[in-house]
Amino acid sequence: MASRSQLRRLVACHDAVRLPLGGVLPLLRSTPARPSLVSKPQRRNDRYFSLEAKAAASFLSEHIRLKQVTHDEPASKNASTLAVLLHADRRPQHRPDGSVRFGPSIQICAASDLPPSHSAGLGTGDVGIMKLQLIEPEKVQQRGIQVSDEWSQEEAEELLREVSVKAGIEVAEASRTEAASVLLELWKLFKECEGIWFTLRLDLSKEAPGVTVVRPFLEFDDFALHRLPSSLQELHKARPRDSNTAQAEDGGLFYIKLSNGGNIGSFGYGAGNAMGTMDGLTIAGGTPANFLDGGGGANRVNSRLAIETLNRDADVKTIFVNTFGGITQTDIVADGVIDAVKENGMRQPIVVRVKGTGSDEAKEKLLASGLENFHIRDDFKEAALLAVELSKSEAQE
Repeated sequence: MASRSQLRRLVACHDAVRLPLGGVLPLLRSTPARPSLVSKPQRRNDRYFSLEAKAAASFLSEHIRLKQVTHDEPASKNASTLAVLLHADRRPQHRPDGSVRFGPSIQICAASDLPPSHSAGLGTGDVGIMKLQLIEPEKVQQRGIQVSDEWSQEEAEELLREVSVKAGIEVAEASRTEAASVLLELWKLFKECEGIWFTLRLDLSKEAPGVTVVRPFLEFDDFALHRLPSSLQELHKARPRDSNTAQAEDGGLFYIKLSNGGNIGSFGYGAGNAMGTMDGLTIAGGTPANFLDGGGGANRVNSRLAIETLNRDADVKTIFVNTFGGITQTDIVADGVIDAVKENGMRQPIVVRVKGTGSDEAKEKLLASGLENFHIRDDFKEAALLAVELSKSEAQE
């Protein structure tokens, strides 16, 4: 199962690179879920466990003793600036001996090659470097790193040398050596603390030794929380969450509210199914307002909580429930949906598509409830189109 951090990163990556179905999965093999055609997540409160610019700068200063690290600073005329992305990539890495391995990757480019919005967004985990690599791969230098291997000072310096030559930027040799040491320290932190996504800007002096880390962003795997240092665990406890997200997560749901103007609440069990549901809504011409996976073990309680979570979102005009019953008993899911509608006096239309175990019983229960909210469809495409149509009608009222 993918962690919340992995799912949030997958959704963020997909939005930025705008790939077709399946296009992001090769970029993040550590997340066993299909990417979704969705819009950009909120910049704040949407990632389960990350440290943004100011908090990340403080953490790096304290824990890996970087001499120069700041959450924001204009680039000096006497410094060359690089944008750095270290992420839990799982693409094939072809080794000199002909073998193929899989592991994390580091990507570096000249910060000037990024649009201003992407450069400024490094402190919030921006994905501009990955997008640049897909559009203009010659501008981004990438290295695969094996967790089991030691990344050497020489290898880090060679990577930085290649970047400066390709980008045509001037860097003092002493600054390059110091920057390589900084990258090694970041990699050590990434490996030991089970990082998922680190972004930052490196300012390297052109004339004398000097390296400054600017606008760092650090994202960690929340499923590994019990193995992380106590300092990170304390930061995790203090992370900001809006009340709706907190209620959903504390109830075991995997919920991501999007800031894309979407008005269709999307819900299913299983990350792949949930993302596929969002894909279907987007292809049908609609915009999902969220990602919502009911988590492991569908039951009446978490089904009700899922619908109540969507109901608390003022942006949601229509709800689309799409789930398949293998182990999941869809009739029990239907019980929870009915409970939520009755107990909260909900009026939004709810399109329901259930297939598999207990689906006949689920449909019977929904029809027997006497509630007018439900629109039951067996065909996925038809159900998605109906949800989009209803969302547009509700928005006009």
